[in-house]
Amino acid sequence: MMKKFLVVLLMFVSALAQAQSDYYWYKGKKISITPSKNLVYISAPDSTQLTASKLGTNLSFAREKFKGAPQKYNDNAWKIVEIKSGSLPVDATSLQKASPAAQIHIAPVFGNDTMPIATTEFFYVQLKSENDLPVLKAQAEKLGTEILTQVPYMPTWYKLKAPLGSNGLTMANTFYETNLFAEIDPGFMFHFKNNACPTDPSFVNQWGLRNTSFAGIDVNACNAWDLTLGAGVTVAILDQGVDAAHPEFAANYSPLSWNAMTGSSPSVVYGNHGTHVGGIVGANQNNYMGSGVAPAATILSVSHSLGLGVNTSQQLASGINYAWQNGAAVINNSWGDQGGAYYFQLQSAMLDNAIASAIANGRGGLGTVVIFAAGNFNGPMDYPANSNANILTVGSIANNGTRSSFSSFGTGLDVVAPGSNIWSTLPSNGEGSMSGTSMAAPMVAGVAALVIAVSPNLTGLQVRNAIESTAKKVGGYTYTPGSPNGSWNNQMGYGLVDAVAAIGVGAGCGVNPVTTYNSVTVTSNTTITGCFIHSSNVTVAAGKLHLNASRMVTITPTFTVNAGQELQLGN
Repeated sequence: MMKKFLVVLLMFVSALAQAQSDYYWYKGKKISITPSKNLVYISAPDSTQLTASKLGTNLSFAREKFKGAPQKYNDNAWKIVEIKSGSLPVDATSLQKASPAAQIHIAPVFGNDTMPIATTEFFYVQLKSENDLPVLKAQAEKLGTEILTQVPYMPTWYKLKAPLGSNGLTMANTFYETNLFAEIDPGFMFHFKNNACPTDPSFVNQWGLRNTSFAGIDVNACNAWDLTLGAGVTVAILDQGVDAAHPEFAANYSPLSWNAMTGSSPSVVYGNHGTHVGGIVGANQNNYMGSGVAPAATILSVSHSLGLGVNTSQQLASGINYAWQNGAAVINNSWGDQGGAYYFQLQSAMLDNAIASAIANGRGGLGTVVIFAAGNFNGPMDYPANSNANILTVGSIANNGTRSSFSSFGTGLDVVAPGSNIWSTLPSNGEGSMSGTSMAAPMVAGVAALVIAVSPNLTGLQVRNAIESTAKKVGGYTYTPGSPNGSWNNQMGYGLVDAVAAIGVGAGCGVNPVTTYNSVTVTSNTTITGCFIHSSNVTVAAGKLHLNASRMVTITPTFTVNAGQELQLGN
């Protein structure tokens, strides 16, 4: 049987001279895509059968580009293989139809040979209503497809498996063209990267919080902490997992967590990246190592390896939905851009749906703030950071206020934050520095948490507007007026985030929300009015002092009210 299978495959290879064009449906539009001439996806029920097939040798494949073992939900072992130079192109769809091998699936690969994006035997269908499952079952039976599972935390989405002789892309299009379903997703195997590069692990100077070398080139965290530390706000970190045992999360690690790869709790640590990102948001102020931007915010860890896999889009989409459905006010996503491959025509309707659901429905309908790193390839931003205008997309700056050399830019960039040589936590009680827009994004996630902590009734859009409209115009760039939240630059967005100004505008207090009343002896009735009033080294010697704050009064010793005199706080 195997010999017959190989002969048939070789006959089809010799018969094909050019790669054929293909397509998929995305948000009601037919998107043309061209399969690779040099790559093909092959899978079998297990690794043993995949190896035994020897397809690589007999079809003149040069080498395996990527491979993976079976995961959850009836997944197969798979590999993406490259054709040797000079071989004729392979039409994966025709090869699949011709294959008499009982358990072999073949599917087309798209993109370039360095960072390919494969399709597989799996695809996803969204029902028009949760009550339409019988419609899906009937269509699946008619087309010989297998319904594998409902996608976790996405009740209208289902994962299906194409029959032998077909593939996920073909079947996804077939289901969509029945007009019975809301949306399809071909299940592209996106190779989303975390957007960070490790550097000197001994670097512990948190210049992004307080820059002593270039004044003002930071997020203004120290002054913001006089207003709030972010208590009561949950920030989800969808990443490689935040180390729950690290001392810097002793006071604020959520009892909830989730592993998006297995669809179960708890979160696990797949690498250093997630713990580093989590520390930038919420490392405690406990005199152990340092501080996050929002040190009292609750950290909700949603873990994923951020490696290549047949379920990546589905898992990340479920992770986003898990986060907002479990109370996340902010979701940080320090991943994306497919390694700089810039496949602008390849997108995931399912991942888009999850992002849009969080933005629209999170926080009881106020909207979760969804943040993405812009990417690290010094060029135009790629999917998914550029996929939704309501995403808060973050680029990186160096400590002198200029764009980091790696930071992606262009249309859709909203703000920048410190991202070069950023100190934070590492697993196993560690610490160290990394660089990347991965580090800049959680800076902004922390600022968003501070804004929400002070003004919890703001919508997600209002939070984003407060952050964008108050950003500092740094770096010597030309910012052009006319954008919705002020002047904008394609390398810097609206500029460097300013936590104090964002909190102030969000609270309705303006960009300078703090009124100080210090080093004064009160000798007659006096009223001080403001949003946030900070007072220290005051003696009320005679009369009444009224600190009339609409938001909060902070009194720092020394503060003395003599006998018979009066201090009034608030209205």
